[in-house]
Amino acid sequence: MLIKVNTKVDMRFNVEKAHWLGERIKERILQTEKNRINKDGELVMSSTKTRTQKGNIEDALQKIQAIIDAASYVPPPPSEEQKKKIEKIAAAAERNRMQNKKVLSQKKESRRNKPSWD
Repeated sequence: MLIKVNTKVDMRFNVEKAHWLGERIKERILQTEKNRINKDGELVMSSTKTRTQKGNIEDALQKIQAIIDAASYVPPPPSEEQKKKIEKIAAAAERNRMQNKKVLSQKKESRRNKPSWD
């Protein structure tokens, strides 16, 4: 005879009532995890990873912590070297756009100024 114990954990975290989270972080969680949020605004996290309920509780907490960490991540500002590279690429794209515009304009101009046969 095999005795099975249900160790699955369903954890609910109410994002909207978490006063300690900033508004921007709440909005990002609600946006990125919209498939895991129920109509009450709760982030529902399940875990059946381990054979113990304690391990599954820890796993669910780690998952929620990872979601909060990902939502609160702010990328560092670009370095001076990256800014120069971006400006260089933008300037090259602008030159290319203007060149294409000039070629197209000349093509249309050549169509307009055809001599009449009359």
